[in-house]
Amino acid sequence: MMSALHSPEYWAQAPQDEVERYAARLVINDPQVIGLARAELLRRDQVYDEEQAQRREALAQRQMDHAAKLSSEQLRTAEAAVKATKLAVWATIFAAIGAAVQAAMALMLYLK
Repeated sequence: MMSALHSPEYWAQAPQDEVERYAARLVINDPQVIGLARAELLRRDQVYDEEQAQRREALAQRQMDHAAKLSSEQLRTAEAAVKATKLAVWATIFAAIGAAVQAAMALMLYLK
C-alpha cells in the first residue's frame, strides 16, 4: 500500500524542515521516501536559484536604467557647459572690441 509519503505532491506541499529531516534519513529508512524528499529539496533549490537569477537580472536592469539616466543628465550638463563657454567667448570678443573702440576714441581725443 502506498502512503502519502510516496507521493511527489505530498513533498511539494511539505514544510522545509520536514523535507530536510526525511532527506537526511532522520525519520525513515525507506529509499523511495528519501529519494522523493531529496528530489523535492533539489526542486526547491532550483526554484530558489531561478528566483535569485531573476532578481539579479531585475537589479542589473534597474542599475543600467539608472546609469543611462545619469549619462543623459551628464550629457545635457556638458552640452549646457559648451553653450555657456561659447557665449563667454563671444562676450570676451565683444568686450575686447569695445575696449579697442574705447582706446581708439581716447587716442583720438588725446591727439586732437
